[in-house]
Amino acid sequence: MKVNVHVRRQSGAVQVFCPDLPGCSASAPTEDEALKKLRARVDEYFAVRARTLPPGTRIVELEV
Repeated sequence: MKVNVHVRRQSGAVQVFCPDLPGCSASAPTEDEALKKLRARVDEYFAVRARTLPPGTRIVELEV
């Protein structure tokens, strides 16, 4: 799966966020560090979603 990530430098830090995934954002002194933190938040976002799906629901990936 691929997601768009917005990157901007503000107040001496790099801020990154995924507009399509609510709450998935991070900031750090460097872009690389910010992206690593964001990856962890994206992983957690999908882990939480998987735990809250109704029984019998399965997740499939569709690349568009």
